[in-house]
Amino acid sequence: MRSILIELKLELPAKKDIDGLVRAVQVPLRLSPGRNDLPAEIEADLRQVLSGLTSVAKGIGALQDDKALHVLDPSNDLHAQ
Repeated sequence: MRSILIELKLELPAKKDIDGLVRAVQVPLRLSPGRNDLPAEIEADLRQVLSGLTSVAKGIGALQDDKALHVLDPSNDLHAQ
């Protein structure tokens, strides 16, 4: 997401974790669930999809945390060398 912001020549958010990066790209890419220009007949469905995309991106970011990886595979000690 950082590369998207750079490509669009937008400032990086102060909060550079996955949550901050997701929020920073949602509006310029028109992926924000809070959009107010959605067609009424499909608005609810599109909001659900956009909210789901946000949840997936945040979930992937959370899994990248060393602690989450260790819980998933305790034998994978990233700090032991």
